[in-house]
Amino acid sequence: MALNYMDCFRRLFLYCVSFVAFTIAMFIFMNLFQDVFRNPLYSLNSDAESRSSYQHTTRDEKGITFFFTSTSKTSAINKNLHDTLLAQTSTVSNLLMKEATIQRKELLTTKSAVTMDTVGSNQETKLVYPLTAFGSPYVLNNDQICVGANNLTFIVLVHTATDHFYRRSVIRDTWANKDILANYSMRVVFLLGRPQDNIKLQAAIEHESSLHQDIVQGDFSDTYHNLTHKGVLGYRWISEFCLQAKFLIKVDDDVFVNIFKLLFDTSTTYKTDKRKLRCYIRMNQTSPIQRKSGKWAVDESEFKNMTYFPVTYCNGFFVFMTTDIIKELYEASKVTPFFWIDDVYIFGLLPAKAGSVTFESIAGLTLSEKDSLECFKKDTPCDYLAGTAVTKGSMETLWYGSIKQYSSLAKAYAKPQLFNT
Repeated sequence: MALNYMDCFRRLFLYCVSFVAFTIAMFIFMNLFQDVFRNPLYSLNSDAESRSSYQHTTRDEKGITFFFTSTSKTSAINKNLHDTLLAQTSTVSNLLMKEATIQRKELLTTKSAVTMDTVGSNQETKLVYPLTAFGSPYVLNNDQICVGANNLTFIVLVHTATDHFYRRSVIRDTWANKDILANYSMRVVFLLGRPQDNIKLQAAIEHESSLHQDIVQGDFSDTYHNLTHKGVLGYRWISEFCLQAKFLIKVDDDVFVNIFKLLFDTSTTYKTDKRKLRCYIRMNQTSPIQRKSGKWAVDESEFKNMTYFPVTYCNGFFVFMTTDIIKELYEASKVTPFFWIDDVYIFGLLPAKAGSVTFESIAGLTLSEKDSLECFKKDTPCDYLAGTAVTKGSMETLWYGSIKQYSSLAKAYAKPQLFNT
C-alpha cells in the first residue's frame, strides 16, 4: 500500500511540473507573438491606440470589394499584410474606376478638364473624365426600349432639359412617333440629368417615365456645363441596350426633323455608310476658342496656347451617324479627358480618339426657325432636313407642312392611319 501511495504522489508531482512548464511555455509564446494575438479577432483588447487599421478598396465588374487589416503599428506581420493587400489592389485592370466615385461627388458642375493639386511648390495635373463613363450612371433607365426591334432603322437621342415636358410630348406625337412608320422602325430616347433640389419636378419626370418609358436620366445635375456627361450617357446607353439600330439621330429638343426626307436619303444615299458622321461640320483649326467672356468662354488652362480647336467636330443640334462606331466612342470617353463643350468632346475629341471616322457635310440644316416655317408653308417640297422649332406650335406646323409637301414619301413610309387623323 505504501508503494502505491508513493507512486501516486510521484505521478501527481510530474503532472504539476508538466502543467507549470506548459504554462511558462505558453506565456513565452504569447509574448513572442503578441502582435498576432492583439488582432481583434483573437483578443478583447480595446486599446485603439496600440493598433493601426488599414482599409484597401478595389473596384471590379462585380462591384466594390473591401480589404481590412487591424494589427500593431510596429508589427512586421502588419507590414507584410499591408504590402500584400496593396499588391492585390494594384492588379485591378482599370484604375480609373477608383477615380469615378470621387468625380461623381466633386465634379457635378465641372467646367474644366484639368484640376491642379498643389503640394508645396510642386504642381500635379490631375485629369478627370466624364462621370457617366464609369460606375452606375442611371437614375432612371428604360432598358427595354429597343427590345424586340431587331431590324431597327433609327435610334433617336434627344438631349432635353428636365422641365421641357411640352417639347418632349410634341416630339413623341410628330416626327419621332415610333408608331407611324410602316416598313421602317424607330425608337426615341430622351436624355436628361437630375433637377437641382426640386423634388416635385423629379416626381413629375418619374411619372412621365412610367407613362412613356422613353426617359433615360443620368446621375448628374442637368446644367449647361454638364452636357458632355449627357452625351457620353447616350453613347453608353446605346452600347448597352440598342446596338442593333443602324443609324443614330442625335438632336436637341427644339429641333424638327423631316423624317420622310431622311428616310428617302437613308434608303438611297446613306445606306452604305460606315463609320461616318453627317452634320454641319466645324473643320479642324477653323473654329475659334473663345477665351475672355460669354457662354462658351474657355479657361486658359484648357487647350493651352491654342487659338482654334485642334479637331474636326459637328455642330450638335443635328447629327446623323452610323452606330458601328458608338461603342468605340463610349470606350474612348474612358481615356479622353473631360471637356465641357459637348459638341467638341462628343463629336470631335472622341471620334479623333477612336480613329478612322469620316465626317461628311449634310445639306438642308438651318438654325433659323423663321426660315423653316416659311419653307414648309410652301406648296413645293422644302429642302430643309432639320431646323430649330423653339416657339410653341412651330413643331406641329413644320410636321404638318412636311406631310403635305412630301405626301408621296409619307404614304410610302408611314402607316395609313397617319392620313386618317
